[in-house]
Parts: sequence; structure tokens; C-alpha cells
Amino acid sequence: MYIYPSAASALGFPSVGEPPTLPPYQDPFPNIKSTCPQEWNRAMDAHLALQKFNWFEPYYKQLHEATHNSSLALGKGDELVLNPDVNILRNLVADEVGHHVAEKMASAIARWTFGPEVAKAFALLDIILKFQAAYQGIQNTKLVNEQRHSLRAEATQKKLWMFISIKARAITRKDPRKDEFKVRTWLYENYMEYDKRRKERLQYQNMNDSRCGKMRPQTTIRAR
Repeated sequence: MYIYPSAASALGFPSVGEPPTLPPYQDPFPNIKSTCPQEWNRAMDAHLALQKFNWFEPYYKQLHEATHNSSLALGKGDELVLNPDVNILRNLVADEVGHHVAEKMASAIARWTFGPEVAKAFALLDIILKFQAAYQGIQNTKLVNEQRHSLRAEATQKKLWMFISIKARAITRKDPRKDEFKVRTWLYENYMEYDKRRKERLQYQNMNDSRCGKMRPQTTIRAR
């Protein structure tokens, strides 16, 4: 049997006289601090505000990725149809409902078809009907045609609502004690708050990268 040199070592703590080694502090905005220090406090406030909301980041990433990698289309009767990324949609609910159910549900939504097996495993018909009924006829056509242009914000909110509804349904399926309406509201409100804080922090990151406007920041534009 291995004999630990001290009780502290046995518990994974450094021995007396061996202070823990901490990584050196790195200022998140060194260029702001040196070039336009009057903005540094506000930049740090934005940075810390987002850090305090880190607990919501996994939900935000799932919903954001699902929303921005999907598109709207028209069905045979000009009803609104959601075209999601199947893999991203599967990952959105896999933790709550298991991979088998998530796989079938994601495939069904991608085809916009719900057989008895899917309906029994993951009931979504009411969510789909609400999604389809929000607009009618020419409004659907306009929203689909302008979803990446003049109606981008409206289309994004529409898709976000759908994915939040699906996520809330998955959460309450895992824990029936939760109220689905409250979960859906909780997800939406915290998503919007996290998104606001993320954008505020990003403004200062861009300021830092451009040395307070003295240089053009190197940005990567991703096609969607």
C-alpha cells in the first residue's frame, strides 16, 4: 500500500509549505487598458456580467446553434415549415430524452412527419400546430423570402420560439414535476439576457482587438 507523505497529500492538497501554483492573471482587455483606459472599467463590467451568467451558457449555445442553423420554408398548403439541422436538433434534447428518442424526433421534424411511434415517444403535434398557425398565406411567403433580409429578426424569433418549446417539452418529459409554461418562459428570458450580455461583452472585445479603433480587427465571417 502506498503511504502518502502527509494527510494533506492524501486528500489531494499540497503539503504545508507548498503553496498552490496559480496561473498568471491575464487581462481580458490589455489593449483597451493601454490605449483607451477610460473604457477599461466599463469593459470589465461587461466581462464580469457575462461571467456571472456562465451557468446558462450550455442552454444558450444549444438554442443559438439550433436557431441559426435552421431555415423556414413553405409546406404544400403554404403553411410554415421549419428545416432544422438534424444533428444539432438531436443534441438539443438528447440529455433529457435519451439518444434513441432524440434520433427519431429529430428525423421526424426534419421530414415534418410524425408517425405513431414518434408521437408516443415525444409528443410535439401541439407545438407544430401553433408554429404553423402563427401566420397564414401571403404572410408566410413574405417571411420565408425575407428571413435573411428585412424580416431576419422576426424569422429568428420564430425559430427560437420553436426550439425553446422543444427544449422545454424535453425538460418536462424528463421531470414531469416541472411546469412546461414556466420552463419555456425561463428559457426565453434567460436566453435574451445572456444574448444581451454576450453582445455587450463582444463590443468591448472588438474594441480591444482594434486597439480602440486604431486598427481594423481581424474578423471571420461565417456563411449561414
